[in-house]
Amino acid sequence: MSEHLAILASYPKTGSTWLRKIIAEIVSPGESADAVVPSFFKRFPDVKEYEVQGQKLGFVKTHLYPQHPNFGMLRGQISSIVTIYRHPMDVLLSSLNYAKVKDARSCFIGNIPKSVEQIIADGEIQHYIDDFLNHDGLNWYSAQSGPFSLYQRRWRSMAERFPYFEICYEDMVAAPHKTLADLVKFMFRERRDEEVEHILLQAEARTKQDGQFYWRRQAFGYRALLTQSLCEDIDKRFRSVLDELGYGG
Repeated sequence: MSEHLAILASYPKTGSTWLRKIIAEIVSPGESADAVVPSFFKRFPDVKEYEVQGQKLGFVKTHLYPQHPNFGMLRGQISSIVTIYRHPMDVLLSSLNYAKVKDARSCFIGNIPKSVEQIIADGEIQHYIDDFLNHDGLNWYSAQSGPFSLYQRRWRSMAERFPYFEICYEDMVAAPHKTLADLVKFMFRERRDEEVEHILLQAEARTKQDGQFYWRRQAFGYRALLTQSLCEDIDKRFRSVLDELGYGG
């Protein structure tokens, strides 16, 4: 069990699987990302140690908010925190597609799994948007992650106590090399451009749609799927949250 831990935290469907695989590729190339960065939800996992800048360090992924009761099971001292966040409507749409992949029937109207495109074609998308906005996130994530609007704020408050690095998913899509270079500088050391490119390529090769993971790596995808009036309604009703996350304007 590692005495020092790097925490990778995110609300579900914000790009943590991609980021997890990037970190695994940096820390232990070729090893399973699940082994390098195990998930912490209902129980604290077995954490392996890796040599990072002369220090033994373990890595843990979680969707829990930092004040969640389960954090009482944490074994080891937090060494650093990395978080990633994404536009809430893309979180919703990605969650629906993932629920379909997983055949999570209780997540859908009439217990009938559908893709986002089919939901839109059937005129049902307003129901899911209203549910997300009215409940401040997705009900099936609430027990572990709490309200969407508070998730990033809660983790940002941890920056007062621990080294903290925050990634906007849309920035990572738009400029992956810069985002990765900044992350590596924060957690590890400087890397040459060709090393960064290799890490990105290897991480992407690890992360493909395989029937278990819905993979698109798309920023602001909701804009191409939802009508302008729906987008304007979302912006109006969730304005304070979007402004806090930097999606203003």
